[in-house]
Amino acid sequence: MGIIYKESIRNKKVSIIKILLFIVLFTLVAHLGANSADYSIKYEIRLELILLTDAVLFAIMIRMLYNMLYVNRIFYTYKLIDKELIFEKNIGSTRKVILSIDVTDIESFLPLKEDKGSKDIERTYKFLCLSSKKNVYSCVVNHKGKKMKLYFEPSSQLVGKLKYIMNQEP
Repeated sequence: MGIIYKESIRNKKVSIIKILLFIVLFTLVAHLGANSADYSIKYEIRLELILLTDAVLFAIMIRMLYNMLYVNRIFYTYKLIDKELIFEKNIGSTRKVILSIDVTDIESFLPLKEDKGSKDIERTYKFLCLSSKKNVYSCVVNHKGKKMKLYFEPSSQLVGKLKYIMNQEP
C-alpha cells in the first residue's frame, strides 16, 4: 500500500457584514418597490427609472443570496491513494466523485502563475473554492487518451506527495 492522503478546501464562512448588507439591501428594495409611484411624483423622477433601479438592486440581492446559500456550501476533497488522485465535489453532506486520475499520467504540474498554456486540451476541470489564485496549480493530464487540464488548490503537503510520486520510476 502506498501513500494515502486526504484534504478538503472550502470557501470562507459568510461574514456578518454580508448578512447585514443583504438585510439593508432587501429593506431598500422592498421600500423602493412599494413606494416607487410616490417617489416618482414627489421627486419628479420617471417611474421607469425608479423601477429599473429597483430591478438592478433586486438582481444584486438575488446574486448575494445565491452565494450565501448555495456557493458557500460547495467544497472539494482531494484524495491521493497510491498513485490515484481523486477529486470529489461536496455540496452540504452530498459527495460526488467528479474525476479520478493516475498520477503517472500527469504531463505537467505547475503553479498557475508559471503555466504557459497548452494546446489540444479537450476538457478543463476547475476544483476551486477560494478567490485567491496564489495556491492554485495547473495540471495537464493524458487521461484515457484525452488531454485534460485541471485547476485545483493543493496544500504544500499534497504538492510534495504528488511530485514525489511523479518522480518515481514506474
